[in-house]
Amino acid sequence: MAIEHVTTLAAFAPTPIARAIYESQLQEPYPHASSAWGSVLFADISGFTAISEALALQNVNGAVDGSEELTALLNRYFTRMIDLIEGYRGQVVKLSGDAITVF
Repeated sequence: MAIEHVTTLAAFAPTPIARAIYESQLQEPYPHASSAWGSVLFADISGFTAISEALALQNVNGAVDGSEELTALLNRYFTRMIDLIEGYRGQVVKLSGDAITVF
């Protein structure tokens, strides 16, 4: 398996999985089955839609820039989550809106 295939695979699978597939292909170039233990976490912010709608109303009323406040909230949340995840040797696979997928 060429390195460009691993790079493509890494866009859809966590790096440890892509690396394991690449390394196994170097030893055994034919398709084969294998198993491994792991955990996947999917998490999102409870009530995020209500929060974002309330902040959008603040934008309309001109009181506070709700979009900046929402961005700051997400930045704080994801910074803390990523620090915790990496502290336990986890890997962030994907961020999407208020959701995070971790391996």
